[in-house]
Amino acid sequence: GQGAEFTSVVELPGGINLDALNAELSSLAVLGDAEIKVSDFKLAPLQGPTGQITHQITLTGGDQPGLIARLCEVFIEFKANIVRLVTEPTADGLYIMRLSVFIPKNAADACLATVKNTAENLQMSFTSEGL
Repeated sequence: GQGAEFTSVVELPGGINLDALNAELSSLAVLGDAEIKVSDFKLAPLQGPTGQITHQITLTGGDQPGLIARLCEVFIEFKANIVRLVTEPTADGLYIMRLSVFIPKNAADACLATVKNTAENLQMSFTSEGL
């Protein structure tokens, strides 16, 4: 599209002044007209059990409206959680979507089968790996 928003949560060494960091990032020519906002992250860094990655899933295929929404519906159904999601274009015009997910042990087989069926219905390839 014509724009994007990127959020990153990082741990910084002590003594870093957030205003100075914001000014330094904003001055980088490579960022052009990007809107930079550096702020303190108020939530605890530790996650509960659903923040633990149990499976890696890779989908490859064409970009399709509603793809992430359909996958989210599957994960909700099985009480699973997307911990990380990364997409990137390939040289041949397709997309690779990599999901790091938590799936409850008793629902893993059914959840993965449903994700696979959803991907195949969208003409995407599917692979998964349990961790």
